[in-house]
Amino acid sequence: MSEKLLTFLGVGDRNRQLEAQLQDRKYKRVRYFLPDTPDREIETPFVGQAILELHPDRFSQVVILGTVDSMWDTLLIHFLSDTQTEAEIDLYTELFEAIENKREAEVERLLPRLARVLEKRWRPGLQLKLIPVGRTQEELWRIFETLTGLKPSNTTLSIDITHGLRYQPFFLLLALQFFHLTRPGVRLGSVFYGALELHDYYAGRAPLFDLRPMLELMQWSLGAQAFVHYQDPEPLLELLRNTAQESLRHELRQFARQINLNLFNNFRERARKLSHQLRGLSQRQENLPAPFRLVEPFLVDFCETFASAKSDWEALLRLARRHLKYRRPALAVLAAHEAVVHRLGEVYGVNPAAKNPRGKRYGSQLVLTLKYPRVGRALPELKELVKAVDELQTIRNNTAHFRTDAEGPDPGYRLTKIRTLLTTLEEKLGHPALEQLPRLYPLERQ
Repeated sequence: MSEKLLTFLGVGDRNRQLEAQLQDRKYKRVRYFLPDTPDREIETPFVGQAILELHPDRFSQVVILGTVDSMWDTLLIHFLSDTQTEAEIDLYTELFEAIENKREAEVERLLPRLARVLEKRWRPGLQLKLIPVGRTQEELWRIFETLTGLKPSNTTLSIDITHGLRYQPFFLLLALQFFHLTRPGVRLGSVFYGALELHDYYAGRAPLFDLRPMLELMQWSLGAQAFVHYQDPEPLLELLRNTAQESLRHELRQFARQINLNLFNNFRERARKLSHQLRGLSQRQENLPAPFRLVEPFLVDFCETFASAKSDWEALLRLARRHLKYRRPALAVLAAHEAVVHRLGEVYGVNPAAKNPRGKRYGSQLVLTLKYPRVGRALPELKELVKAVDELQTIRNNTAHFRTDAEGPDPGYRLTKIRTLLTTLEEKLGHPALEQLPRLYPLERQ
C-alpha cells in the first residue's frame, strides 16, 4: 500500500532581503536524526525533507500545506542548484514579493509552477496546498475542507506536526481520523515531530520523533467505544492481533454476538467470565499493546454492569436500559421482555428455555400467568406491572412483524412509551407479591 505524508511549511524569518537570500542562502538549518539510528542525520531547514530522506522509499506522495506567510520562496531557493534557470529566478522573485505583501491569490497562482520546479529539482509526487491563516471560524473550516478535499484512497497517511501555528497540527490529526473513519481504504501511519527545543540535549541536533502511540490511543478508544456502546467487536479485535490473545478475541466476539442476537442463555455468566479475563490482563501479559491499559477499565466496567447483577432478569433489564441509551429501542424491547420471562421463571422455579410435559417451552407459557383475571383482583399491587407487561408484549409483537396499516403508531410516542414501560419494570419486576403467582395460577392449568 502506498503512503502519503502531510506536512506544514513554517513561516520562518521574514526579516530578510531578496538579493541577500538569493545570493547567500543563509537560513536556519537543523540537524535531524532518528532516535533509533542516531548515527545518520540530515541537515536541512525543512523537517519534511528530513523525514523523507531518513525514510527513503517509504512515501510515494507528499502534501505540503502552508499559509501566505510560509517559506514557499525559501523552499524553492533551497533546492535550486548553481545552474538555476532565469525562469526559476523569476519565479523566486515573484514568490518573494507576493509573500512579503501577503497577496494570497498571487501565491496560490504561483504554487503550481513551484510544484513543477520542485518535482524536477527535488522529487516527484508533490502537492502544494495554500490554506488560510485561520483568523475566523470560516477560515478554520476552510482549512479542514482543504484537508478533507485531498480525498485519499487505498493509502497510509502520515503527518508531520513540527511547524505551523499551534492549532494547525490539531487539524491534521482531526483530518487523519476523519479519513480513517470515512474511507475504509485509508490506514493511519506515523505522527512525526522534529523536537527542535531538545537540541541542547543532543549536542545541537534535533531528534525526529514518531508519535504513533497518539494514533494508537485514538484507535483503541474508538475500538472500546464501538464494543461498549454498540457491541461491535471488530475494531477492537483488529487491534488484538497477537495469537496469544486469541482466547480474549473469542470471548469478546461471542459476548457481542450474544447481545446483538438476543441469545440470553448464560448471559450473566459470560459477562462475569469476560470481566475476569479482562481484569489485570495488561499486567499479566507484557505483549499487549500499551494503550490497552487505558481502555481495559472501560471494558471491565461494561462487563461488570451485567456480571454484578443479582439475577439474570436484573442483568437483562440493565441491558435493555443500555440498548435504549444507545438508541436501539427494538433490542431494548426484546431484552425487557426476556427480563419478564426470566423473572417469572425464577418465581415458578423453571427454566424458561426448558419444555413442559406437553413439549412447549415455558417461556411463552410464563407471560400468560400475568394475564390470568384473578391476578389483578388478588394482587392489586401488581396492577401497574401487569398493564406494563401487556403493553410491552404488544410493542414486541409490533416490532417483530411488518405493519401494513396506513397509520401506525407515532415513532416518538412509541419511544416514550418504551422508556416509561422500562422504568415500570425496573421498579416493579422485583416486587415480592409476584411470589404468590404459583398459588393463584399454577402452570399445570395451561
